[in-house]
Parts: sequence; C-alpha cells; structure tokens
Amino acid sequence: MNVVLNAEKLNGKGNATFICGDFTQKLGEVLKNKAPACKVAFIATSDVHLKYVERILPAAVSVNSKVISFIMPTPVADTAEYFAAPFNLPNEVRAVLVLDNGLYNLASYFAKVRGIPLIYAPVSACVSGALSRFIYVKNGERYDRVEGTSDITVIVDENLVNGDLAEAYAFNMSRLCTLIDYRVTRAFTGEKTDAAAYFLLLEGVTGTYAIFSERIEDRALCLLFNGLKIALADNSPNFSFINKSSEKVAAMLKENKTAVSPENELFFALKILQAYGKAFKTEEVLSVNPNLLARAEYVAEKLKIEQAVADQELINQSEKLCLSIDKAAPIMKKLIPEVEDLCKNIGAIISAYLALGGEPKTKKTATEIKYCGDTPFGVNAFSLLRELGITDAAF
Repeated sequence: MNVVLNAEKLNGKGNATFICGDFTQKLGEVLKNKAPACKVAFIATSDVHLKYVERILPAAVSVNSKVISFIMPTPVADTAEYFAAPFNLPNEVRAVLVLDNGLYNLASYFAKVRGIPLIYAPVSACVSGALSRFIYVKNGERYDRVEGTSDITVIVDENLVNGDLAEAYAFNMSRLCTLIDYRVTRAFTGEKTDAAAYFLLLEGVTGTYAIFSERIEDRALCLLFNGLKIALADNSPNFSFINKSSEKVAAMLKENKTAVSPENELFFALKILQAYGKAFKTEEVLSVNPNLLARAEYVAEKLKIEQAVADQELINQSEKLCLSIDKAAPIMKKLIPEVEDLCKNIGAIISAYLALGGEPKTKKTATEIKYCGDTPFGVNAFSLLRELGITDAAF
C-alpha cells in the first residue's frame, strides 16, 4: 500500500493535515513548525505512555522542547470532571500530543480551549472517537455539546499501527446505518446535504467492505485510512451525524455511556438495517401514538441525564417532526431497494468480522432499538419511525 498517497488524498477534506513517515522524525518536524523550544503535553493512559514515550522524547529534544507527560486514569470517562483534569497542566504548554483514541476528544477539547495545536498519531487501526468536531461532555445530569479543535495534525506511521482489525472493521461497517439515517433525516428536516462529507463516508464504508481484496499485510492500514475518511466526514461542520445515528444511540443505551464499543455499534447496525427493511415498506401512519414521557424517562435513566432535559428535547423533536412528516414516505420508499440489498450482505459482513478475529454477538436488542430515535443529541431515522407509530407497533 502506498501510505504517502493515501495520506495525501485525505488532505483538503477536513480540518486535519495528514503526514506520514517515521513517527519520531515527523513529530520532530511538526514540533519545529508548531511548537519549537517550548512545553508539549503528552496526554495518555499509563500503558500507552510506557510503550511510546521513548519515541517521543528524541523528537522533542531535537527542537529544544520539553515533554510533559500527563497520565489519565482508566477507564476513560465522558464527565466534566474527567475533561477538566488536563487544565492542571502549565499555561506554558504550546502543543498537545495524543495517541489513545479514547483520549482524543479530551485532548481536542483541551487544545481548543487553550488555543494550541493538537498532534494525533493513531496506534490502532480503529479510529473510533477520533477527529470528532463536536464532543458531548456529561455535566451533572445533562450533556453539554462542546467543540473540539480545528488545528489538527495526524501522523501516520505504518510501523506504529497495530492490529484491532475486527474492532476497526466493526467501527467502519457500522456506519452503514449512518448512510441511511443521514439521507432520511435530511429529507424530512429540509437541511442541506453535505455531499462531499456523505461521499467520503460512503467511500470509507465501501473500502472497508472490500477489505479481503487487500493483502494481509495491508489490511490494518486499509482499515485505518477508511476509518479516517469516516472520521473526517463526521468532522464536517454540515455533517457531524455519527453521535446521533441510530446504531450509535442504541449502543449508548446498551452500555449507558457515550463512548461505546464498535462491536456493539456493528451489532446494532445490522439489526437496525433489518428493521428499516420492514419499516420503510409501511404505507401509512399507524394509529399508535408514542408515549414521549415514558420514552424520555427510559433515555434519562440509561444515559444518566436530567429527566426534564430528556422530556423537553423529545417534545421539541416531536413538534418539529410532525410538521414535516409528510415528506417521509417518498424518501423511505426510494431507499427500500438499497436497504434490501444491504440486508442481503449482512451474512457476508458478519463472516468478515468473525474472520478478522471478532466475536459473535447474541444479545437482546429490541428495547434499545425501539428507543434509539429518542436521543437528546438530535434526530435520526428512528425518530421519524417513532412519530409514524412504527416503533411502538413493531417493538
């Protein structure tokens, strides 16, 4: 695989700048350009710090900079208290480096507030959580949406990227639902479609689907680059959809948190595609009225958020959706053949996931799927199905 060419193709498609080559050498070049002779924060979990700090120090020394290691406890959390921790770093810090995907949002938020550049070097083929434009931070019993930095440099070193092939495949392929959700949602909200971001997302998913056409030694990088395309798509200011997509919300409800397992996302994505295949064929609004307060109570309990916030958000959603519900039928009808074709590939997707080392999932899903349109983070296709009475009738 031509790593340089793949990295160059990503430049200009988002706020991030991509470079590739030896990690230590490229890090030195980036620091020379963005933060020479100053303090650089390396935010990491203890195991990642132990494994990579010796490759970071020479880069900093080469430009007379000093690395300040800031070790975050595990498990990674999405709370305001957890996100506040890096602000104990000195004000003299002029750049932040992160390698853990799980800590990317924290580092990005810190960089945004401090007004300093963020350097990200993926060490896993799975980039779940990376390059997010918007970040949800749990503040007491509510989630606040904050913005991450737009000054991002990504260093891709093929010798740095390790396995996690099944996890990377799961993250990338679960975005099949995002592709459907995005188009349905734009149809009934009337929001302008970001075609460039949509096709970048589509390219990442289709590239992942063809993973077994790649040489074995290239598969980790293939999954990484396709995952970066997906992450870049969600980085677009007019896209940023993944956090409210149905499969992501269902996984949040299952795990009671916003940072969820890619394997669970894939598992829900495939189940939801099957549900869409049946729901989109519904010809008329059913006579089942959704119990919004009961739904809000369930979501508030699962995501540990304030009941009043969940209530108001769901009421607002319902009022807006009812104004444009007549726009739903045409787009759903149009998508039926595409969804049916996707459903025919579910067996192949599962087989590929297992062949890459994944483990089969056999959990019950009906409850999470029923409520996955009730997210406080925005609407998705299941929000519409709720208003049509389909989810209450089917689940």
